[in-house]
Parts: sequence; C-alpha cells; structure tokens
Amino acid sequence: MDTFKITQLKLETTLGLYPFEKKIKQTILIDLEFTLDIKKAAASNSLDDTIDYSRLACELTTFIETRSFLLLESLAEQVVAFLKNNFDLKNIKLKISKIGCISNAKEVTLEIAR
Repeated sequence: MDTFKITQLKLETTLGLYPFEKKIKQTILIDLEFTLDIKKAAASNSLDDTIDYSRLACELTTFIETRSFLLLESLAEQVVAFLKNNFDLKNIKLKISKIGCISNAKEVTLEIAR
C-alpha cells in the first residue's frame, strides 16, 4: 500500500465547551494520512482510479466549517467517519491541532488512527 498525506489543512470552526468558544471561530490544522494502492492509477493515468485529494479537502473543509464541536475527540471521530463514508478510506491517521487555545502554548493536538 501507498501513503497519501495532506498536511496543515487550515480551517476555521466552532470548537469548545466554554461559552466564549461557542461564539467564535477558532483555527485548527488538520494533518491526514491514509493508504491507497496507486498502481492502477499510475498505469491508467486516470483520476477515476485514485483519490481526488482536492475534492476530499474541499468536502472536508465544508464538513468541518459548517458544524460546531464541543470536544477535539468528537471532531476527530466525526472526521474519520466522514472520510470512511464518503471516500471509502482505510488506515486513516488524523492529527488535529487547535491553535492558540492555551495562552502559553502554541497548540493542543490530538492524533488518532482508525
């Protein structure tokens, strides 16, 4: 199997438990990794035989930016479910970084593999 990676997909969403967090959009970064056999696409040179990663990024952006989430954990699980259901992805590694949510830290990050 071969590995695709999308790194630092920058999004704005409503994420958090605190009342002030529910009123603002916060910046998150998504790093996504998944496996896919590229042999057929390499031979055919056809997008139909591989993943349209541009479409994936656009649809994932819409999915995240049009919803609100209380926890990073629920965001992560919903993203994985979305990717499995809409793109039939397997072996997903997802990293979500919430930027600037702790004043003296660059980010808080959650990584999961499904």
